[in-house]
This record gives sequence, structure tokens and C-alpha cells, in this order.
Amino acid sequence: MRIKIELNDVRSYATEANLEKGLKKLGLDNFTYGEEKNSPMQYIVTRTPEGRWTAVFLVTNFFRGNGTGGYLGIAAQHGFMSV
Repeated sequence: MRIKIELNDVRSYATEANLEKGLKKLGLDNFTYGEEKNSPMQYIVTRTPEGRWTAVFLVTNFFRGNGTGGYLGIAAQHGFMSV
């Protein structure tokens, strides 16, 4: 099965270094979840069609490791895609 993801209208940065700085400023570079707060939410660093840098957050592991619930839109509220 093929899935096409469009990275339009997402928060993006001119350089990868600026993306990393932005994620750190927003607290998303090491956002953790779970009872022990030891499971970092993973993300993929990629580029938009315009060549700008963005992050796509993977919520699958969030669902697996977060039995206590929590706010799933943590990345989306800042303009990043979550899959």
C-alpha cells in the first residue's frame, strides 16, 4: 500500500540547524511520555516541496507507550505534522 503525505502548510525552516533550534525552543526536541517520562516522541526530519526543513512526528509509539493518556496534539499545535 502506498501512502502519499503532502507537506504543505506546515511549520518549516530554511535550514536543518534552524529546525533543530526551533524544536528545542518549543520543547519538542526531547518531548517524553509514559509513566516514567522516558520514552521520547520520535520524529522524522524531512523537506517540504519548496526545499524547507520540517519535522513529522510519529504518534504510533506514543499510543503504544502512553497508557496513561496525554495530549496528542503537542506537535500539531505548533504547526508540525503528526502521523
